[in-house]
Amino acid sequence: MTWKETFSGRRFDLLNPDPAQVAIGDIARSLSYLVRFDGHTREPYTVAEHSLHVAWLVRFSGPLNAPLEWCALHHDSREAYVGDMVQPMKLAMREKSGLFEHGRSVYDEIEDSVHAAVERGLGLPKLTPDTEDVIKKADLVCLAAERRVFMPNTGKHPWGIENIAPPPVLVERMRSPEWRWVGAFEIRARFLAEHEKLRAACLVQP
Repeated sequence: MTWKETFSGRRFDLLNPDPAQVAIGDIARSLSYLVRFDGHTREPYTVAEHSLHVAWLVRFSGPLNAPLEWCALHHDSREAYVGDMVQPMKLAMREKSGLFEHGRSVYDEIEDSVHAAVERGLGLPKLTPDTEDVIKKADLVCLAAERRVFMPNTGKHPWGIENIAPPPVLVERMRSPEWRWVGAFEIRARFLAEHEKLRAACLVQP
């Protein structure tokens, strides 16, 4: 069996992902419970929170661009279906398969096909390589900030992101009472509201 049943009762096949089975309600619910870093954090910190911070950082760092922000919000939405596999595990799977540097594991292929189905199912705009790079950069900056805020006992071992200095305003945002300990239901509501706001903004663009 390669399919999973979602909260809404949809059947999502990981080997044959159907965009028609993608639902924003399922994504928001899953990501608001799915923790980052395998839970090795000061407190529960979810993929939905991370996604909201990445979208905010894209907005903070450049001119208003609703399609880019919308894609940034959903850059990890495939994880509602494939889970949040930490990067060291992805790299271990590639090395175990003899792929090393730039090779791609079976998991990578599944993850990409699910991501494409999510993009189509939600109607996300297509990104250019340049705009994809903007999101990737924001993702790494958020990772550097998250390490500082949510993983206070790390730092002994290099992650390869030590040269990335997140803007203080992002660190302050993550530490603020507005975001700490707000709970999964509130985060899910914020994720859904941001999705609807950005979707509507994209629909009215010429």
